[in-house]
Amino acid sequence: MPGCHSVDGGKRGENVVSERFSGQVALVSGGSGGIGAAVCRRLAREGATVWIGYRQGEAVARTLVDDIVAQGGRAYSLHLDLRDDETVVSAAR
Repeated sequence: MPGCHSVDGGKRGENVVSERFSGQVALVSGGSGGIGAAVCRRLAREGATVWIGYRQGEAVARTLVDDIVAQGGRAYSLHLDLRDDETVVSAAR
């Protein structure tokens, strides 16, 4: 997917504290900054596969993906501009 960053994390790590959201996928808009990043980290720690949506700050989003994967979670980043219908529809696929 264009504008997408992923890292193969392999097996779940010991930092995944629960499987509450195991098998679930979360898309967090604004996921690369402040509260959004904290939400992404928490969801990943609870077993969700997290898609980190960013409008700006691709490098920050990629770093967050790398951090989550290093902690044993699953994460991806994608460009997501909620003002642009095309990016929203594309993210939903």
